[in-house]
Amino acid sequence: MMNANFYCGRKIFIAGASGGLGKALVEELCALQVSSLILSARREEVLAHLAQQAQRHGVDCEIYPADCSLEQELYRALDSGLKQGCSVFILAMGVVPPHGRDSLEDLGAVAKVFAVNTQAPLQAVYYLSSRLPSGSIIGVISSQAACYPIPSLPLYGASKSALSYALRALMPYFRQRNIKLTLIEPGFFDSPMGRRFHGRTWFKLSAHKAARKVLSALALGKTHAIFPWQLRFAIALLPWLPRPLREGALRFF
Repeated sequence: MMNANFYCGRKIFIAGASGGLGKALVEELCALQVSSLILSARREEVLAHLAQQAQRHGVDCEIYPADCSLEQELYRALDSGLKQGCSVFILAMGVVPPHGRDSLEDLGAVAKVFAVNTQAPLQAVYYLSSRLPSGSIIGVISSQAACYPIPSLPLYGASKSALSYALRALMPYFRQRNIKLTLIEPGFFDSPMGRRFHGRTWFKLSAHKAARKVLSALALGKTHAIFPWQLRFAIALLPWLPRPLREGALRFF
């Protein structure tokens, strides 16, 4: 009920809308009777399908295909949300690097991974900071991979760790401007990107459950949301374990 009251009639912008979490966010927001959605992602055909879904629910929907790693395309997409008067911006862009034959992430993907996972959301946050009115909300999706170095995810984890670090540092700046900046660090959830993870996906959520947790965090005005708590608890214990136990535990990821 809290989500319904908060989101009903609002205009929402979502970057990275074609991913598993992005799609789930669109479907959940349609059920909450938002006024309109502005969707951006690289895959135009997926955006078009989501727009049709939204319109069947009576929700106005505009799509802006854009490669978020290209600065001007990203800014044009954000401008569309600003012109429509969106009060909530959800930045859900992300990419997982491919793994090579040795099960390590492909080092050739370093530039792309950091461009999408770190640079693009930070560029968006900076761009919005001087353009959003007081009372607006920015939600940024990072990852629990930022919380501890996981051997199977060195590049992905590093890109998300850099993002989380920067967002935590920026929060006082946004508080002074009465703009709510929310850092969201989910664990594993079911999505096409998540299925490429080479390891065990402990405490995995459905994409829709993850989306509901994201929307609840934004509606409650949280500065930081991390879920599921079971995975967060397990990761928090790792630094306290003796090295042999810690390295043994990490083999389960």
